[in-house]
Amino acid sequence: MNKQRVLIVSSLFPPHVLGGAESSAYNLALHFRDNGWDVGVLTTAVDANDATHGTAFEGMRIWRVLMPRPYATFHFQKAKGLQKLLWHFLDHFDPRNKRIMADVLDNFRPDVASIHLLQGLGYNALEEITKRNISINFVLHDLGLACIRMNMFKNGSECAAQCAICKCSSAYKWNMLKQGKKLGFISPSQANIDTLSKFLPITSYRNQAILNPNSYPPATAQRTSADYMRFLYVGRLHSTKGVDLLLDVLSQLKARHAFKITVIGDGQESASLRAKYGAHDWCHFTGYISQAEISNYMVNSDAMFIPSIWAENSPGVVVHALSLGLPVMGSRKGGIPELIKDGMTGKVVEAGNADAWRDAIAAVLQKPEILAQWRTHCLHHAHDFEVTRIVKQHLEFASHE
Repeated sequence: MNKQRVLIVSSLFPPHVLGGAESSAYNLALHFRDNGWDVGVLTTAVDANDATHGTAFEGMRIWRVLMPRPYATFHFQKAKGLQKLLWHFLDHFDPRNKRIMADVLDNFRPDVASIHLLQGLGYNALEEITKRNISINFVLHDLGLACIRMNMFKNGSECAAQCAICKCSSAYKWNMLKQGKKLGFISPSQANIDTLSKFLPITSYRNQAILNPNSYPPATAQRTSADYMRFLYVGRLHSTKGVDLLLDVLSQLKARHAFKITVIGDGQESASLRAKYGAHDWCHFTGYISQAEISNYMVNSDAMFIPSIWAENSPGVVVHALSLGLPVMGSRKGGIPELIKDGMTGKVVEAGNADAWRDAIAAVLQKPEILAQWRTHCLHHAHDFEVTRIVKQHLEFASHE
């Protein structure tokens, strides 16, 4: 019996990483490989020297394609407005997208296409997959099927509805996608499925919320004690993350309570936040550090905050923390409440509400035994995030006919 073949479609793929979706695509590819599947990967190249054509890579075959675009996908965030418009137009309508996809499909002949990031490889390339009757597992890492910005978030707030451009783009994508005879949707959170279902008939097809199959390095440091509360923030320093609100709230609490916060990460707000809070002894910025170093910070912290004001899908940093026994206080947004057992492994707080965050943090500062109880529950429920269980769900979904 021939082994099943899966083609991982992700415009970004390690070592070219901008976010969690491409890391998840890589991890899933490895798990498919380790469970006996033949694995191919279609991704984009940064330049001509980076391009490959079915090259063997870690037991997989990988196609890194230099796409006919004004710039490589990896540089999208730094591109100018007119360049982006042309890029999006080519991403929807350039016939070369289809020829590139067809070449890979005819070379590899997959049974399943596991689509993670199609933006950058071309949405019209879906036609080549659907007309070959290949099973499609579309992984909903973002809101890209409904929004060309991928997140339905603009000018500091969530979009209440689709704009005209997003409506047209969404209808175009769906018209091609629905031609697939074997179509299913996986999302790391149920919240993402529910949001997309407001605009597209996602739930009319096979769908399931399955966490990303990511693992995190164990801590090498031993947990120590301190005579003050140790807080942690891990993530991008960006306005959508609510870091400015968090640090402002903490600055108001500092006069009455003993605590310190370590802020791990970098981003657009890094300079302004460091200028405002970096000189205070209660606030320490590390910049970007490795996952292994983050694990050590986590075991020596008492609570982690994720105060996002936009709908996060399923933040891996929350899974990382909870699996190491670190309680999480997070916004009631997107998939965050699905990860935190409110009042057991952490606290769910109203997003963007400074008073609610101040009260929630003050409560644990006044009664630190609450955090000890939450930590016990975190360790007891750490098995919820076991990768073997999550991988099994992905494999069962992919094998379904």
